[in-house]
Amino acid sequence: MATLSAFALLAATLLTLSCTDPETGNTALDCKSAQQSTAASSRSRKAATRRHPDTLSTRSDSFPLPADPLYHARLPKGFTADRILVEKSERRLTLIKNGKAVKFYRVALGTSPVGAKQQEGDRKTPEGVYTIDRHNAASEWYYSLHISYPSAADRARARRRGVSPGGDIMIHGLAPRFAHWGRAHARSDWTWGCIALSNPEMDELRRSIPAGTTIEIRP
Repeated sequence: MATLSAFALLAATLLTLSCTDPETGNTALDCKSAQQSTAASSRSRKAATRRHPDTLSTRSDSFPLPADPLYHARLPKGFTADRILVEKSERRLTLIKNGKAVKFYRVALGTSPVGAKQQEGDRKTPEGVYTIDRHNAASEWYYSLHISYPSAADRARARRRGVSPGGDIMIHGLAPRFAHWGRAHARSDWTWGCIALSNPEMDELRRSIPAGTTIEIRP
């Protein structure tokens, strides 16, 4: 139970700290309203605990990758992907080159992972076709790739509903104090809508993704 409590604390802390915009160090747009709701945060922590009744080691090798060889593939030196595909239901990010899947990564999503992002603070990861529009090597979350959400369609949809679409959606790694959790972080969806990987995976990804790369996020 001590390990379980430690995991619940980690998930809650990651959830809180992920409110910091990796680009600016300020409170991210999608976190401002959520930070004001302690009841919602408590429900999220309890849900994380229910989803993960097993113990969580601090060793990343205690969270083995799926058997598919593309999770274990080594990228050739100088590799550049043409496209990124994220399949939310599979918690999988795929690098694509010349129409072929080259490498899979296991990822964590927003704490409300089902459905497309609709508004600021809904904790959802967007769905649709976007662009990686910039890199940030100074991110608090190790390194980040900014996703061009919200699109014009996202803004129009939010405007019709009278809400803010939110923003500051990234692919990012783990803050230094949590880096030792490695791949084990993906046992839970803990971000406020971003897509998270371990830091070694983020190193590999950032070298493979130039600004301007298309990212498609599917349900």
